[in-house]
Amino acid sequence: MDDDDSYSVAIACYWHIVGVSFLYYDHFITLDAEINYIWKRRTLSAYFFFVNRYLGFFSNIPVGLLPFITVSTRVSVPDSVCMRATLVRQILLCATQVVVAAIMIFRMYALYGRSLRVVGLLLGVGAGVVGVVVWSMYDQQSTPSFLQGCHVAIMQTTHVFLSYRCMLLTTPSRAIRLATSWEGVFVLDSTIFGLTVFNAYTTIRRMGSLVNMPLHRLIALYISGWKVFLFSDAPNAFDSAMALANLSNISTFYLGAPLFRGALSTFASCMSVTLVSRLMLNLHESGDAGILTDLTSSIVIRGGRALPDDVVETRNVAEAVPTTPWSEAAVERKAPQPQPTDGAV
Repeated sequence: MDDDDSYSVAIACYWHIVGVSFLYYDHFITLDAEINYIWKRRTLSAYFFFVNRYLGFFSNIPVGLLPFITVSTRVSVPDSVCMRATLVRQILLCATQVVVAAIMIFRMYALYGRSLRVVGLLLGVGAGVVGVVVWSMYDQQSTPSFLQGCHVAIMQTTHVFLSYRCMLLTTPSRAIRLATSWEGVFVLDSTIFGLTVFNAYTTIRRMGSLVNMPLHRLIALYISGWKVFLFSDAPNAFDSAMALANLSNISTFYLGAPLFRGALSTFASCMSVTLVSRLMLNLHESGDAGILTDLTSSIVIRGGRALPDDVVETRNVAEAVPTTPWSEAAVERKAPQPQPTDGAV
């Protein structure tokens, strides 16, 4: 193994550690919120939360520990065992992504007023993604070889199993085939992101407060973090971050060195699990329904305008408007209505 290969393997190892560290760090700092908002609720949303969080938690324990294990390179292990270890890791990655996708589909189901059409669309896209994943994993042709050093990775790059380290070398054509499975996940994430932005835009238009605001300004308003309207759970922020993580992993299959292809798979998977867990914690904090909380569950009407409860209780509309050059166009200020006197008819 030359210097370039050693460098690729080391960088892949570091990215695995970053992903796993991010997952476990966020798990422990949000454990109190999980206990308060999830553990006592026997709901479908709570069950989804447990499956998502703890499948990712336990399946990534070997990935987090094995880079620090030093073993003898004189151990003889059949190639078939290495291939099985690779397959198990891929199945766990697929299972994690399936759970994440199911949660986001349920979230879209709630955001669109429990529309079966939206669910049908997303299930159709999801079925296509499953087909692509099965095709990409079928009849894999890779050559196992054994190397020294830190070689923990996934998805046809470097794998550690028990007392030996095996690496699967993948041809460029094979890497492209493997990339299609992550591209399918990216398509699903992008579809959910687009549906969320469209739903937020049309809902605010219906409320009338932002009727004159162009789409690009509405998106800028959302990105800036203004939570006057229905962005308290920020679903498209979470989903866009997951899509970007998947996109970065896809790029390694096309642009990365042979030993770096797919090295960000663990990082992308950990990001997805963590962000979805955060989303669900935010939703459970604001309502018992969790991922099935609809758009209007935390919205109240004051003076013809829809505002979240916390905004209405602590600030008036004028105080809630962000100080931007176009803030005057966001909310029309109404003059206070005169109060009737005692002698009024």
